[in-house]
Amino acid sequence: MIIHFIAAFSLLSHVVSPVKHSLKLIFIESSGVQDFVGVLWADETELVHCNTNLNKAEPKPNWLKEFMKSNQEHNDLYTQECLHSQHFFKDTLNVLRRSCSQTEGVHTLQRMYGCEWDNETEEVKSFDRYGYDGEDLMEFNQETQTWLISTPCASIVKHKLDNQQIRIADINHYLTNVCSKWLKQYLDYGKYFLQRTDWPSVSLLQKTPSSSVSCHATGFYPDRAVMFWRKDGKKLYQFTDREQIYPNQDRTFQINVVLKLSSVTSEDWSRYDCVFQLSAVKEDIIIKLDQKVIKSNRDYLICTSPEENNDYYLEVFVGFFFVLLIIVLVFIVYKITVDESNQKKDLETLKYSPIAALVLALILCCLTGVHFYKTNTGKQTKHLTQIFTLYTLYKYNLRSVQKLTFGCSM
Repeated sequence: MIIHFIAAFSLLSHVVSPVKHSLKLIFIESSGVQDFVGVLWADETELVHCNTNLNKAEPKPNWLKEFMKSNQEHNDLYTQECLHSQHFFKDTLNVLRRSCSQTEGVHTLQRMYGCEWDNETEEVKSFDRYGYDGEDLMEFNQETQTWLISTPCASIVKHKLDNQQIRIADINHYLTNVCSKWLKQYLDYGKYFLQRTDWPSVSLLQKTPSSSVSCHATGFYPDRAVMFWRKDGKKLYQFTDREQIYPNQDRTFQINVVLKLSSVTSEDWSRYDCVFQLSAVKEDIIIKLDQKVIKSNRDYLICTSPEENNDYYLEVFVGFFFVLLIIVLVFIVYKITVDESNQKKDLETLKYSPIAALVLALILCCLTGVHFYKTNTGKQTKHLTQIFTLYTLYKYNLRSVQKLTFGCSM
């Protein structure tokens, strides 16, 4: 839950631009739910993780692990920040709960600091801010080298931080000299991952014929994307819900925008389309509002073929049953062979022959049933006749059964 909150916190703080990159270090401490967690993000990709159970910062991507083998100072700084922040956050959260008269319930303290770099203008913007229960708490002002509070509850914390001159110098050094430099190194060393472009799968979704239509895109990277509905080529601002971007577990993203059909007549459907745009990519993905391409629960229940849902389980069951019948048949044949060698052919053969015939009949019945289920044609009449014939051979010798020619074409 904390990791999902960090991802959402990171996304909401991101300024969408086709030429900006960011490096953000986020720390979160929650009272009563989960202990301290820290994550380093580069362009919305998790690079480094730390928590209460780790005594050091842990790089996540393999390419970053290789990079840090020859750049140990990176891991040393993140480890130092994680260990320092664990103690600071626990103490600060207790101070804030008392200052804000919130000694009961679950409360959360967040910190996010880092930089954004524009690779066209070379402009760098740094930031360091705290939040409490999702609301702004205070922010570091690099010009005055002091903390600016957003609520009186933070006065005690501000006073404490303003008096830590060595700590302020370290923060200012990182924001001014280190952050953008390291960001560029990560973008260069991990460019095949961080600067890749993944195209999404875009679909139109609808729960019922009268409900709104959702235009849903998933699997894209980076997160700098927009999606909207158009009418006659013009972007719609009314009768639509604002798009939201969310992270996927595979480190890609998804977005969804809804069109309310109450404003759309059936004759005007062809005038509407959904547009997906990914930053720094010229081509757009456009899907026309068309009933034929909409995926819905109703379509799934009516149109999905039985093979798509049940074939796997049916074939596993039939396969198991088929193998079992084969084993029984082999045993019977073996017994008959032994009986023949002992000159007990007449009595023993008649004893096992009906069972063998029945087993063969069941095998052919299973195979024919599966074939009939898959093809649903009338070509099985001949096969069913053979099944009935086999079943009536119980009073004959097994050799009579073996001489029957099976004409099943499956």
